[in-house]
Amino acid sequence: VYNCPPPSQGLAALMILGLYERLGAIRPETAAHYHGLIEATKRAFRVRDAVVTDFDRLRHDPATFLAPERLTAEAAAIRMDRASPYPVRPVGDGDTVWMGAIDGNGVAVSYIQSVYWEFGSGLVLPRTGLTWQNRGIAFSLDPKAVNPLEPGRRPFHTLNPALAVLADGRVMSYGSMGGDGQPQFQAQVF
Repeated sequence: VYNCPPPSQGLAALMILGLYERLGAIRPETAAHYHGLIEATKRAFRVRDAVVTDFDRLRHDPATFLAPERLTAEAAAIRMDRASPYPVRPVGDGDTVWMGAIDGNGVAVSYIQSVYWEFGSGLVLPRTGLTWQNRGIAFSLDPKAVNPLEPGRRPFHTLNPALAVLADGRVMSYGSMGGDGQPQFQAQVF
């Protein structure tokens, strides 16, 4: 399974799948199925929010959070009989589109585009009519934050189109719109 590196939330999408897999065989479309996905999402978002930043300024190697022993330890902390607190607050509505295609030769594309919120930043380039995106909202004014506002820094973003190569060689192009919800939606689609 492939996803985008930081500053995207692709790490969270991959963690959700790894955590859910370690919860064992859960019958699809049951309360346990949904509970497992939701709890895996919460744990992955805690890591995402503490780690994911501009790739030039990462404090941790994202691959360490995908190591089998790390995923096993995280999955062991999931209680199947109780919901954990939700770690993030919603940031509003979005304006995102995901598209995927696979041609007859097997060339696959997973594509996502967004201006982040209905009208992006609300600024339009006068001669072009193009709306500027609003990814700067991901920065924090706290200099000690994971994503502080600094010159030349890339903002955290939610765009994370995915691809999977299945055991039988087939390729799956998948993704979704939905801001913070994308990793969880991707896990459900997968």
